[in-house]
Amino acid sequence: MATLGRGYAIAFRQRDREIIRSFRDIAPGERLETRLAEGIVISTVEDTRDA
Repeated sequence: MATLGRGYAIAFRQRDREIIRSFRDIAPGERLETRLAEGIVISTVEDTRDA
């Protein structure tokens, strides 16, 4: 994806593959899959907060 090549990442909820657009879309304990230009990172949410 050209977007990833420009340095952006796309984060998905791992359980349903929905794109994360807001901190309200996820909760502590959920697993995320973040796509980068070169690979994927799997992580677990510890906390969320409003910016």
